[in-house]
Amino acid sequence: MEAGALRGPRGAAIPASALRVYREVDYQVGQRSDAEGGVGSWPDALIPESDAFYGEDRNAFPVDLAAGGRIVAWVDVLVPPRQRPGSYRGSIRVLDSSGQVAQVPIRLRVRGFSIPSTSSLRSLFGIRGISLPGGDQTLFAAAALNNRVSLANLWPFPESRFVANVLPLLWWSRIEGWTR
Repeated sequence: MEAGALRGPRGAAIPASALRVYREVDYQVGQRSDAEGGVGSWPDALIPESDAFYGEDRNAFPVDLAAGGRIVAWVDVLVPPRQRPGSYRGSIRVLDSSGQVAQVPIRLRVRGFSIPSTSSLRSLFGIRGISLPGGDQTLFAAAALNNRVSLANLWPFPESRFVANVLPLLWWSRIEGWTR
């Protein structure tokens, strides 16, 4: 799959780099967890086409698909700060080994307001017993902030590493707006 830029009013554009494509994967449930649940295939994981931090390819695509089969993709669009409001259009090209097999249109309406990059609610997502090697805790914190989640208890995580690696992420997201 290939995402293109979204074109909007008076020459405004949202770059293709602001679109992230994921492949939805089903999870097979063998036993209901409660009265609302059920057995069978449930949409669950979203596998990114590429890694959000390093841009490395992931295993979302290519996918072998039988004739008549289906695949579901999720497209996440990060609208840049101060983007011109209006209607934006673009497309995703679906490719196979012989070339383009489909073009899926995208329409997006950008409103004249923005959502703050940090939550206005005083809340945290508690983590217990997490022990990630090296700088992985920093990436974990960055991924959470990118999705507007504040983490607590990233321990064991020395205060010096928090101050050096996580605190700048908090200040950057508050002042400039989180960018990928």
